[in-house]
Amino acid sequence: MARVRLIVISENTAEEATHTAHILNGVAPGVPIVVRPVDSPDVPGLYEAHAARVVDTQRAVTEPLGRAVLDLLGIGRTREHHPDPTVMSLFAPAPGSSCAHTENLQPVLPKSPGCTECLRQGRRDWVHLRLCAGCGFVGCCDASPGRHARVHAEDAGHPVVTSAEPGESWGWCYLDSVTIEPDRAEAGGA
Repeated sequence: MARVRLIVISENTAEEATHTAHILNGVAPGVPIVVRPVDSPDVPGLYEAHAARVVDTQRAVTEPLGRAVLDLLGIGRTREHHPDPTVMSLFAPAPGSSCAHTENLQPVLPKSPGCTECLRQGRRDWVHLRLCAGCGFVGCCDASPGRHARVHAEDAGHPVVTSAEPGESWGWCYLDSVTIEPDRAEAGGA
């Protein structure tokens, strides 16, 4: 009998996909699950079901466009780190964090592989990338010309961002102007 190496759940509603992922994770724990629902994914539910990757149907249509823009701007995924729009992220603050804005954070999917607004404008002059812990918007840092992470935080009312840079796991609250350390136990000691 062949060993199951990967499970793909596709062409289901978000509710069906999440339910199926929970069941399959229980039956085959540790087997990576890739999910592509036909509607908006239930990111918190799929995160709890331990889905390895989530392909948002709407983003799957726009991803080739984003990749083409990055290619034309000379930004290859091998040269630089870019957030993967199929990998869910949940920022868990260290116990006793002084920032109340980290309460009730849910898992998010990055909305783009680079600063969403810079890419929309055909620019690539960001310095560092930040991921909105509230919705997955990817924006450039305050040292970048656009400062799109801060603009998004103010406009959307999502004050907490995390670093989208490799090897960095800290958060920042724009309202409290404070660095938020991650819960090392939640992150597996990373």
